[in-house]
Amino acid sequence: MASQAHPLVLDPASPLKNTSARPSQTGSLTIRSTLGIPAAERLDYWRHAVLARMDPIRLTDAAEGFRGRMTHIVGTNCDFVDHASDEIHTRRDLTRLQRDGCDDLIISLVGESGSTRLNHAGEHRLRGNDLCIADFSKPIEHVRSRHRDVTLIFRRQKIEEIIKGDLSILAGRRLPRTGIASLLRSHMRCLAEESAQLSQSERAGALAAAAEMAFMALQSEFAKASDEAQFPTGLYAAAMTFIRRNCWDADLDPHAVVLGLGCSRATLYRIFAARDESIAKTIWNTRLDLAHRMLTACEHRHLFVEEIGFRNGFADIPTFNRMFKRRYGGTPTEIRNR
Repeated sequence: MASQAHPLVLDPASPLKNTSARPSQTGSLTIRSTLGIPAAERLDYWRHAVLARMDPIRLTDAAEGFRGRMTHIVGTNCDFVDHASDEIHTRRDLTRLQRDGCDDLIISLVGESGSTRLNHAGEHRLRGNDLCIADFSKPIEHVRSRHRDVTLIFRRQKIEEIIKGDLSILAGRRLPRTGIASLLRSHMRCLAEESAQLSQSERAGALAAAAEMAFMALQSEFAKASDEAQFPTGLYAAAMTFIRRNCWDADLDPHAVVLGLGCSRATLYRIFAARDESIAKTIWNTRLDLAHRMLTACEHRHLFVEEIGFRNGFADIPTFNRMFKRRYGGTPTEIRNR
C-alpha cells in the first residue's frame, strides 16, 4: 500500500492525468488521509495533496478540523476513487477549463447519507445511490455535505468509442436505478468495501469488470445500438451479481437472468460456456455456497436447517439435502454439527 507521499495528485471527483497506466501499475492502490495530520494543517493538505482539477471554494471549519480519506485504484480503461470527507464546496470554471484542458468523464455513485448539489448543465439535487455523469470539458460546481462517494474516471476517447455519438448530452445525466446500472452500483459499492483486502490482480480484475458494466449501461441508455458481446467480463460480473442478489428466489432460472440483465440469451450462454460454466449450474452452486456459509456461521445457529434451505431458493428439503451432500460431502445437518 502506498504512503501519503505518493506522487499522484487528483481530485476525488475529477479525472487523473491523461497518461495510461503501465501494466505493473494496474490494480495498485493508494490511500490519502488527514489522519495523523495536525488539525490546523488539514485543509491545506487536502487542497494541495488531493484537489487538482477542482478549485475549493469552501471547506468545513469544524472545531476538530477537516477530515477526509481517499482510496484510488489504477485501472486500464478507467480509474476508481472512493472518497469520504466532511463538507466541501468545489468549482471548475471556464478559466480552469482553459488552463488544464481536461475533458475526461466520470460516473459517480452518490453515498446514501448527506446531501449533494450539482451545478453542471443545469441544477441538480442528487439523492443517495444516484449514478451521475460529469463531463470535465464543461463547468462544474459541487456542494457536498459530509459524504462518501465512489467514482469511475474515464478517458473521453474511450467513451466516444462506446457511445459513437454526441457526448455533450451526458453532463449531469443520471443512469437508471434498474437493469445493468443497478448491478453496477452493487459492484462499485462492493469494490469500495473490499479493495484493501484484495490483491493487486484481484483489484485490477474487479475494476475491469466495473468499467465494462459501465460501458454497457452507457450504451443501453445513450447509444443508438448496443452490443453486450463487446464486454464479456462486465456481462459475466453483472450476471454473477444478479444471481447472488436473487438466488433466494426459487423461480430464478437462466431466463430470469437474461431478462434481468437485458441482454441476449445467446450472448450470455456463450460467455458462461467460454468459462466452462453453465448458468443453471452457477445458480444452484451459488445457492449451495450461501447456504453453507449460513450453516457454518454463528449468527444463524438459531435457524432451522430447513429454513436456511428455503431462504436460499430451495423449494423442497430433499433436493436441498441431496445437492448439498453432493457438493460438500455431507448433509446440511452433518456439516452444521461438525
